Amino acid sequence: MRTKNLFIFLLTALIFGAAPAVVTAGDFAFFKFLGFSRDGKYLAFEESGSYDGSGGYYTHTFFVDTEKNEYALAPGLIDNFLYENPLPPKPQTRLERKIKLETAARLRQLKIVDGNTGDLLVAHLPTDWTNEPFYETDGASTETVKFNNVVYANSRDAEKYYELTLKTLPAESKDCGTDVFKFELLLADKTSSEERPVQVLQSDKTLPESRGCAYGYRIERVYFYGDRIAVFLQVFSQGFEGPDLRYRVVTARLDNEPLSKYY
Repeated sequence: MRTKNLFIFLLTALIFGAAPAVVTAGDFAFFKFLGFSRDGKYLAFEESGSYDGSGGYYTHTFFVDTEKNEYALAPGLIDNFLYENPLPPKPQTRLERKIKLETAARLRQLKIVDGNTGDLLVAHLPTDWTNEPFYETDGASTETVKFNNVVYANSRDAEKYYELTLKTLPAESKDCGTDVFKFELLLADKTSSEERPVQVLQSDKTLPESRGCAYGYRIERVYFYGDRIAVFLQVFSQGFEGPDLRYRVVTARLDNEPLSKYY
């Protein structure tokens, strides 16, 4: 099963142009950021892979309102697309073809441009073990990332930057017990000489059912597009054979205009 899953994961990465990821006995989704609409109001991204245990293929496409930090439209979900041996894949079912057409229509409806991803400012892929091996977490924890959107070779002003803080907090769930966690994501804008209030990008009151029994989170990528920020998080939960990784995005309009590259 592990050999089969590895083959399917690599095949999926080639087909969908997904980011490289480590492969475990669990189910680590591949991530693909499709892009923003020209006005930055909407974005779309995909996660895809094969389920641990069954080997069924899935691809989920999410459409997000970047100012409201919520889904703009219902996700496009293709699930349980099984491979035979594992090649060639079975012909697409009518439902799968229908969902792909609906997904393309939603991208056009929101005027999302494939590849219009803005500026990638932070990237900690699942292959990055700098701080800790992929899915390991310490329960309630804090992760801090410092970055900037403008870098000059002759600049010595290291005191001006953005500071993104992810706090993992205990939660309760009737289906998962108490060993689950919600999160809070904060952005401190320290690019100005004046003190600015910390911007709360998201603060969970409860653990949403859509995250299942989430037990850990990590910051993977941070993008700026105009005055919008998009923070993609790795979300970990216990799967059939091991840890599962899925993706969620937190978006917002920045309280302050980011520094211009040409000031």
